[in-house]
Amino acid sequence: WLSRQNRFRLSGELIRDQYLAAAGTLNLQVGGRSFRPPLPPGAKAIQFVNKWAEDKGQELHRRGLYIHLQRNLMLPMLMTFDRPDGIVTCTGRERSNTPLQALTLLNGSIFVDAARQLGQQMARGDGSLSEKIRLVYLRTLSREPSDFEAQRVHGLHVKLSKLFEGDREAATQLTSGLELKGRSVEEMAAWVTLARTLLNLDEVITRE
Repeated sequence: WLSRQNRFRLSGELIRDQYLAAAGTLNLQVGGRSFRPPLPPGAKAIQFVNKWAEDKGQELHRRGLYIHLQRNLMLPMLMTFDRPDGIVTCTGRERSNTPLQALTLLNGSIFVDAARQLGQQMARGDGSLSEKIRLVYLRTLSREPSDFEAQRVHGLHVKLSKLFEGDREAATQLTSGLELKGRSVEEMAAWVTLARTLLNLDEVITRE
């Protein structure tokens, strides 16, 4: 029966949870009040929202089930991933595939932070490069890489390391706020970028 299941993209809430879980930062608290995530600049003015007290800390890493929703405010990230508004009845969500979704996953603050946290853990972890690549695949895709994939990712890591060695300023900006703990800025930046690459694979946001 599992082999005959439909293949479709996850909902916006579950994609968010997927990223946080891969980064190891998902807050699994059950119950309690909903939380208000940060809004992009200008969102309040466009949607006529005057009172929106953003939460801080671990509250922002709670599951998407607990995102505070109100009818006069649509969160841009959820809108991008086809969450219906609260004004009319919806019997079934649409599932689109747009360039804006890819840009959101690549540049959205919650997604960039997840990649930074995952990259930091990989850079500071023990083991060889091959072992770390295997682990990051298990964290992001729940499977081990094929030999071809492992070789491609290994080559990407080497290229990224050389790239950041030649641009230390970019490496410093990308890793700002992360704890190096004996690792170089260039190595940390290479792992963060590698994590961003794997997290932006279509397989991460698709139910296979």
